[in-house]
Amino acid sequence: MGYYKGKLIEDNLDIVKEEISNGKPLMEIARDLGVKYDTLKRHLKRLGVEYATNPNRKGMPQIGRASCRER
Repeated sequence: MGYYKGKLIEDNLDIVKEEISNGKPLMEIARDLGVKYDTLKRHLKRLGVEYATNPNRKGMPQIGRASCRER
């Protein structure tokens, strides 16, 4: 039996809100939950959760930079 993605987001809403307040990009939160970015945005809007995206990871370490230089 499959797990409804909206229910998954609702069950982890406290964690999602905490990650948003820490400035974690929605793309990473979606990846951690195993849902698509657009699905996460749609359900957050439906649940009335305010968020601001951080697509460039401002103030956070860049992921993958060192691995790119090693090649």
